[in-house]
Amino acid sequence: MQIIAILTFGFMLIFFNMAISTDVDFVDAKTNDYIPYSKPVSDESKVAKSLGSHNGSTQNDTAVSINDANVKGLLVVKVIVNNNDIGNKTSSDFKINIHANDPIPISFVGNSSGSNVKLGMGMYSVSQSTFPGYATSYSNDCFGGIMAVVTKTCIITNNYDNSSSSIK
Repeated sequence: MQIIAILTFGFMLIFFNMAISTDVDFVDAKTNDYIPYSKPVSDESKVAKSLGSHNGSTQNDTAVSINDANVKGLLVVKVIVNNNDIGNKTSSDFKINIHANDPIPISFVGNSSGSNVKLGMGMYSVSQSTFPGYATSYSNDCFGGIMAVVTKTCIITNNYDNSSSSIK
């Protein structure tokens, strides 16, 4: 019984040491050729290149960088104006500002059909310029967090308030 325990413990030590060693060679099962193991590279571009290649031939864009401009969330910002037959503003009178991780664009004029904004992953918020007499409300998707490749729609509604004594 002691021999089995010692052999088992010895095998575990050998296996564990091989698992953490960086000097390990692998054998290709088809060709029986030795393939040397190399430590993973820390440079992101080298990692992407190594993931995108096999036996020296480059694959077609199989690795994507996390910082790639194409890997962003999409926020559609719509600006609605209700003048209530008194006010005179349009969606394009309101300047929209995006507070987020690398927004593209960072500010723009409002549009009732929607403006597309690419956002880096993380928290974001939307704000706009104000005008006297207009009460502004924001939909739930105007604030919060966004992940890459997610689409959200922010609707900003500006209602002209008849009871306001402000100048139009």
